[in-house]
Amino acid sequence: MRLDRRTFLSTTAIGGAAALSGCATEGGAQAFDDPLFNDPFVDVDEWRDTPVRHRYVHGGFTGTDARFVIFFPPEAQYEGRFFQAITAVPLPEDQAANVFGGSETFIGFCFDSGAAAVASNMGGLGATASPGGAADPTISTYRVSAATARYVRVLANEMYGRHRTYGYAFGGSGGGYRTLGIATNSDAFDGVVPFMHPAPAAIPNGFAVRIRGQRVLQDKLPQIADALEPGGGDPFAGLNAEEHEVLTEATRHGFPLRTWVFHETMGIGALAILNQTIQAQDPAYFEEFWTVPGHLGADDPQRFAEARIQHRTRVRRVIMSNDAAAANAPAPGRIQRGQSADADVAWQNLQNDYGGEPLPVALELEAPPPPGKNLAGASISILSGPSAGKKIVLGGMSGNLALFQFGPASGSLRDITDALRAGHEVEIDNSNFLAIETYYRHALLGPDNYVCNQFRGADGTPMYPQRPQLMNYSFLMNAVGSMLDGNFHGKMIVLQYMLDWDGHPWFADWYRNLVRDAQGERMGGRYRLYYVDHCTHGQAPDPTRTVPYTGALQQALRDVVAWVERGVSPPDETRYRVEDAQVQLAAAAERKGIQALVDVKANGAERAQVRAGEAVEFTAVIEMPPNVGPVVSAEWDFDATAAVVAGDEGRYPIAEDFAPAQRVTLTRRHTFVRPGTYFPALRVSSQREGRADSPYARVMNLGRVRVVVT
Repeated sequence: MRLDRRTFLSTTAIGGAAALSGCATEGGAQAFDDPLFNDPFVDVDEWRDTPVRHRYVHGGFTGTDARFVIFFPPEAQYEGRFFQAITAVPLPEDQAANVFGGSETFIGFCFDSGAAAVASNMGGLGATASPGGAADPTISTYRVSAATARYVRVLANEMYGRHRTYGYAFGGSGGGYRTLGIATNSDAFDGVVPFMHPAPAAIPNGFAVRIRGQRVLQDKLPQIADALEPGGGDPFAGLNAEEHEVLTEATRHGFPLRTWVFHETMGIGALAILNQTIQAQDPAYFEEFWTVPGHLGADDPQRFAEARIQHRTRVRRVIMSNDAAAANAPAPGRIQRGQSADADVAWQNLQNDYGGEPLPVALELEAPPPPGKNLAGASISILSGPSAGKKIVLGGMSGNLALFQFGPASGSLRDITDALRAGHEVEIDNSNFLAIETYYRHALLGPDNYVCNQFRGADGTPMYPQRPQLMNYSFLMNAVGSMLDGNFHGKMIVLQYMLDWDGHPWFADWYRNLVRDAQGERMGGRYRLYYVDHCTHGQAPDPTRTVPYTGALQQALRDVVAWVERGVSPPDETRYRVEDAQVQLAAAAERKGIQALVDVKANGAERAQVRAGEAVEFTAVIEMPPNVGPVVSAEWDFDATAAVVAGDEGRYPIAEDFAPAQRVTLTRRHTFVRPGTYFPALRVSSQREGRADSPYARVMNLGRVRVVVT
């Protein structure tokens, strides 16, 4: 029997079909019980043939900016479920569907899994909440997502007939926060897969330890990175006292030590924007850091003598976007969108992003700061004129041009620069960014955030002055919509990545401890944590050092489906231990999890030294944990070097030929003709169903060795 929309809504509204419109989680389900999102509409409903045959549905909720998009498969491919993507921040709904490398792949995976593909804008950009802001954090964190999920069930029942419709949400990074918030505060989903999810210590503490390490260790990071590569040595060797202190604090604060091999490309991350919020909400800290004992800036200012910049100069003119190319202002690469490297086009794109009218993009200064200074995180402080006291975030210098950094707060730029005139005094100052480096010492969270305990005495008393408010929990509330307590609806599978410099591996252990304490014996029937090695916060920045996370995520979604709908328990959790806040995976036989174990040797060891022209014997043993399917492919790259190669799709030219198996042993001989240091890599894929030709749910891992050729 098929129901029209009016009949279906009326039956669910009175509770006659609660199980139909909701999900089989604790507490039952309520249809459209949110007073703000109780009037859904559809404005596009049509069949499309690109990238595959599907029914495209677009709509929203009357009286709000919330919008959604749904890709329904043909009936023959539909098995009664949908997957809903949760983005790190609210994005336009069609853009939010660009997961797994693009909406085409998202649709393909969902249809291959018998599911519809769903995304929303989570209320729109205006729904983005931040500490001190006016936006209601519950809207973008879970309410729009939950309302969308409930309406997907209505539409699915109209299209395919009356049936129990299962729904699953997944999201990473900030989307991992939001996915936890959805599961904590709503019963709209049967299961969730948060991945690379943060913890309260993430913002700002996790970023702070990183930028301190990047600055203080900058001259030693190449040797630290080399020590962390296969066949390396002690990353602490050769460090002076300050450098040893900084690397120790960062490591004991959970910053994954192995990720320093990516020091050239990791950048400062979201702190470029988050720092402005912290300055606005806790301005006293940035004064106290330089003046109050117990803060590093006050106790030992000489540590910052070379790094601190307080450069005063005067404005010559404001550069607008429509004149930026003529002024030789280089446009940021991210706004060129691959369309053109031409500055005129790039600045026009940025101008269009912010409403189409010319916008201020830089200041021409009488004199730039001294060359060679690190300007990361610096601000342009206005010292005279009507805008005195205001700040602009510096995006970088190009000659005499101080470029602005654009982000969510850029809308106020025009108000500041409209009042600037030639001769007004400004100061380029990075004092506040230097101060944020050790904010983590002064914002200690509870003992459950065990990385903070290194800054407590034996009696538990903090060693350093503490902030009167903890910004960490303010950021958490705005990303989750509530505090996390280990309770959630439905079933949950978490993926956390071992080489993630934003979502540190220990964050997942912190949340798992909450779940264990809150749920006790019930935990095993509702929660799994899998650590995935050689994955970072993005998609494989160097294909010989990292693997894409997409395949593991897709498999986790299929596992939660089987768990919810058929009662099939997922594989055993990854076995690990935490030592000084560093997650250490168990040895091969005990590790479990969902990833192949890859053990590669060169001439029988992790490191080999040979002469040019001398053959090297490579051996590899690939073994699968129980119940996770066979190895389906293995491919070698013998020519990888210490240089990070981003996005090189031409790697791994040598593929092995074997039938899918639980255990595979490989041998290869390779001769290096040129001297140098090489890091040969073997990348392997497993696939739960043994489908070697399937592009979906291919869980990857790799093994690496070092070969020194003289």
